[in-house]
Amino acid sequence: MLKFYNLLNAKMTEPKAFGLFHLIVVLIILSFVILFTVLMLKSKNKNKWTYYILLVSWIILVIIELFKQLYGGINLDGKGGWYWKYEAPHLFPFVLCSMPLYFIPLYLFIPKQKFRTIILDFITVYCLYGGGFVLLVYPGDVFTTSTLLNYHTSIFHGIMLFLGLLFLFTGVTKFSGKTVLNAFIIFVILWAIAGLGNEILWQVKQAKKLTWIPNLLNISHRLPNSFAEVVASLTKGKVVITPKVLYLCYPLYTFLVSNIFFVIFGLIGYGINKGVVNSDKLYQKSLVKKASKRRELVNYNYVE
Repeated sequence: MLKFYNLLNAKMTEPKAFGLFHLIVVLIILSFVILFTVLMLKSKNKNKWTYYILLVSWIILVIIELFKQLYGGINLDGKGGWYWKYEAPHLFPFVLCSMPLYFIPLYLFIPKQKFRTIILDFITVYCLYGGGFVLLVYPGDVFTTSTLLNYHTSIFHGIMLFLGLLFLFTGVTKFSGKTVLNAFIIFVILWAIAGLGNEILWQVKQAKKLTWIPNLLNISHRLPNSFAEVVASLTKGKVVITPKVLYLCYPLYTFLVSNIFFVIFGLIGYGINKGVVNSDKLYQKSLVKKASKRRELVNYNYVE
């Protein structure tokens, strides 16, 4: 257990935003996106590819999340022994970027096609936002001196970005207004559940005199919010977001930004799909022309 504890708590030099570690992670992700995009576009059964890619991705996410939770709960007692004490609300797996842990199984285990389409639309839009924002726009806030957390965030957000880009580029998720509507419906439901859950947890904390409770999606009006703290820090305290404003703006902000990512990458995906479809049509036409010329040549030789 001591060796395992040391493994969980291994340290490294904190990676810099757009430094070597960060750029290698992004390069690996984009390489996987290109590889699997090519494979899926050549395949005749995209649904099967989608299912197994989501299954493998979910298994990896669960495993690395388990290690993170062990990191947050295993402690040494100073006598060579260990004990479990989980007091890491910031590591509790119900924040914005942990949503794939819960939504991917909905796709995997509920076979109804219409339901799967809605869930896949949300997964694509949400993963583009979480993976793209963390790895491409604002990566400096996620790296620490913890080796485990650095690799966790790189793999977790890397898989999110991979899934979002892959499903757009291969046309599994359509670049359409319906996709945005489907994502919006899930956003509303998710925020309602998190808001109600936070209030219930707060009341339980008060009644049972608990030392801490998780802040679901970081939108509790009872607890400090990291988003509000970041805004206050960036504006040097000039902009203070109150709980009421937070409840109105935070979900709207998240939804708008996630769909901005969807539009940006969606246009790229649309272009890729259009190019592949057109090239395939040209290829099929060339085959038809070649077959027609061969038939003409055969008929000509026969007549001769």
